[in-house]
Amino acid sequence: MVGGGLVPRPRLTDRLLTSVDLPVVLLEAPAGYSKTTTLAAWDRADSRPFVWLTCRRWHRDPAVFIEAVVEALGHVTPIDPGILLSLSAPTSDRSAVLALLQGAVAAIEPRFVLVIDDLYLVDEPACLEVLEAIISSLPPGSQVAIGSRSHPQLGLARIRASRGLIEIGAGDLAMTRRESWILLDGTDLDPTEAQFDLIFSRAEGWPAALYLAGSVLAESDDPASAIERFSGDDRIMVEYFSQEFLGSLEEEDVDFLVRSSILNQLSGPKLDYVLERSGSAGKLVELSRKNMLLTPLDRAGRQFRFHHLFSDMLRAELHRRDPDAESVLHRRASEWFESQGNVAGGVEHAVNSGDSAFAGEMIWRSVPEMMSRGRSATLADLVERLDDMGAGRSPHLMLTEAHVAITRGDGQVIKWNTRFLRERVDMGDNAAISVEGDVLLLEATRGASGLKQMGADSRRASGLLDQQSPWQAPCFLYAGASAFLEGDLEGAKTRLRESASRGASVAPLIQVMALTHLALISFEGGSPHESSRLISQAIEQADRCSLGGLAPVSFAFAVEALSRAGSGEKDKARHSASRAGELIDSMVEYPTWLDAETSITLARTYLATGDLDKARRAFLHAESLATNFADSPVIGNWLAEIGAEFERTAGIDTSNDDSMLTASELRTLQYLPTHYSFQEIGELLHLSRNTVKSQAAATYRKLGARSRTEAVRIAISNGLIDSPASRHEKSPE
Repeated sequence: MVGGGLVPRPRLTDRLLTSVDLPVVLLEAPAGYSKTTTLAAWDRADSRPFVWLTCRRWHRDPAVFIEAVVEALGHVTPIDPGILLSLSAPTSDRSAVLALLQGAVAAIEPRFVLVIDDLYLVDEPACLEVLEAIISSLPPGSQVAIGSRSHPQLGLARIRASRGLIEIGAGDLAMTRRESWILLDGTDLDPTEAQFDLIFSRAEGWPAALYLAGSVLAESDDPASAIERFSGDDRIMVEYFSQEFLGSLEEEDVDFLVRSSILNQLSGPKLDYVLERSGSAGKLVELSRKNMLLTPLDRAGRQFRFHHLFSDMLRAELHRRDPDAESVLHRRASEWFESQGNVAGGVEHAVNSGDSAFAGEMIWRSVPEMMSRGRSATLADLVERLDDMGAGRSPHLMLTEAHVAITRGDGQVIKWNTRFLRERVDMGDNAAISVEGDVLLLEATRGASGLKQMGADSRRASGLLDQQSPWQAPCFLYAGASAFLEGDLEGAKTRLRESASRGASVAPLIQVMALTHLALISFEGGSPHESSRLISQAIEQADRCSLGGLAPVSFAFAVEALSRAGSGEKDKARHSASRAGELIDSMVEYPTWLDAETSITLARTYLATGDLDKARRAFLHAESLATNFADSPVIGNWLAEIGAEFERTAGIDTSNDDSMLTASELRTLQYLPTHYSFQEIGELLHLSRNTVKSQAAATYRKLGARSRTEAVRIAISNGLIDSPASRHEKSPE
C-alpha cells in the first residue's frame, strides 16, 4: 500500500492476464508478500468477473466450505439450490453432492475466476477434494486462483505436468528495486541511495518488511541512525513475526527455528549434529511448506536458508532466551564445519561462541592441509578476520601468521612472532608452552643462531611434536639442510629423504624444498642426471600444487637454473633464474640460510651463462649474509670458488674493489660518518639492526677497513662519501 493506493506491478498483472488458458493459478508465499494485493490488481485489470472466498478456520468443515463456494459462485450465475439442500440432508452422499457441484460449475456462464485466498487455513482433505472437483469441471476460459502461505495438498503435480498451472512464488512476489523505491516513497521516509540500498538488501524485496521499515524509520528522531541499525530484532518486526509466523506453531517447532538460526545455511545432517537431535531434514521440509520464511537452496530440498530479517529476529530471541545455549550451539557448529573441511565457517562460529583460543587452534590445525593446496592467502585472510573480530593474539594465531610469512618471504613477521612466542614460553605461559615444539620449529626455520643451533632446534622440535604430525616433515628438512651446509652429506641425505617422503602427502612445499636440496647435493657430487631428475620432480610438484608463487620455491627455480646451465641449456637456465629472481625481489629479511643458498646458486648460474653483472649482484648479496655462517664450510667454499671464478673470467679482485659495494651497502655507508647507531640507522632505512650490521661488515671488508672509523676514512679518500667538514647533515628520507 502506498498513500492509500497500490504499488503498480504490471510485470505480475500482465503475467496473470496472459494465463487465461491455464485452469489453476497458485500464489504461494509467506505472510506479507502481497498475494491478496496482487490478486486484487489482477481482478481490476481483467474483464471477467472475479468471485472471492477468503478462508477462515471454520471453512475446514466440508459442508461449510461447499456452502461458501456455492455462495461465491452464485455471484456469477445462480447455482442449483438442490446442492445446498443435499448437504442439509441427514444422510447426504458427498460424492453425489460433488457431482451436482461439478455439473453446476461446468454450466456457469460467463467465464469467471474463483479466488480461494488463505487456503493454508483449510487443510482438511475433504475440503481439498471439493476444490479438486471444481478445478476438474471448470469451463474453458475460467480459472481457480489460489493464495496460500503453505503448499496446498492438491493434485498439482498432475495439473503441472499437463501444463495447466501457473505458479507465482515468493521470488516472483518480491519487489524490484523500482517497486521498493515507490513503496518507501509512499511513506514519509526519504532515504539516500545508500540508505535505500541498505534497507532493500535487508528486506530482500519483502513488501511487508519494506512497508514496516519505511513507516517505523520515518517516525524516528534520527532516521539515518535508525536505518543503519534496522534489522529483524526491531520491536515492530518482532511483533510482526510473532503474530504472523511463530504464533501458529507448536513450541517445539519454535524452539527448532530459534536454535537453528545460528546457521546461515540449513541442512538435515548439519542441524542433527548442532542441535543434537534427529529428523531435522524432515522438519525443514515441513516448515518450508508452511512458509516459515525458509527458502530452499536446491531443487531436492536439502539446503535452506532463512530470510535475513527472520534470522535476525530468531537469533535475538535465542540470545534473550538462553545465551549459554547460544555459545554451545556455535561451538558445535564450529566443530561441524571443521569436520567438513570448511575452516572459514568453523572459525566464524568459534569466535561467535566467545572462544577465540579455540578459533586460533582451529586455524593452526588447518595450516598443513591449507598449505598443501597452495592456500596461504586464505590462511592470511582467516588470521586477518580473526583479528578484526577482536579475537586477540593467541600463540596458535601467531604461529599461523609466521608460517604464512614464510611462504610470502616476510622475515620480519617470522622474527617478531618467534621472539614474542619464545618470551612467552620462557615466562612459563601455559598456552605458549603447549606449542613449544612449534616455536622451536620456527626458530629452526629462521636459523638466526647459526647452523648448529638450527639443526639442534629442529631435532628437539621433532622430539616434542607427535611423531605422526605433519610438522615432522619440516623438522627433517631443517635438520637435513643444516647438516648439508655443515658438510655432513650422508646425514643430510638421510634426513632430506625422510622429509621428502613425509611431505609428499601432507606438506608438498616441504617436499619441494627437500627434493631441491637433494638435487643440489647430487649436482655437487657429480651426478647431473640424478640432479636433473630430482629438481624436475620438485618443480612438477610445485606446479601441481600451485606453489610456484611462494617465496621458498625461489630456491627450487635457482637449482633448476644451475642444473640447466650445467647441461649447456643457457636460455632455459636464464628463464629459471628469472623466475627465482622475481620471488627473491619480494623477500624482506628472509631466513638468511635459504637466502644465501639461493643467491649463491644464482651467482653460479649467471657465471655459467655469462651474465656477469647479475652474477656479481647475487654474489655480493650472498657475501653480505656470510657473517651469519662462519660455521658453514660449504657456504665458505662456494663464495671462495665464485670469487676465484670472477678473477679468472673478468679480472675482478672481489676482496678489495670499491665498485663492488651494492646499492644497499652504499646507502648504509652514507650514515657511517654520523653519530647514529646501527639500530638507529636501521630505523631510518626501515631495516633491522642485524641487516645494517651485516651490510656494514661487508662494507668494511670490501674497503679493507678494520673499523667504522677506518671505513669512513677510506670511503672519503675514494670519493664514495663527503668529508664531515664539507657535507651538510642530511635528513633521513
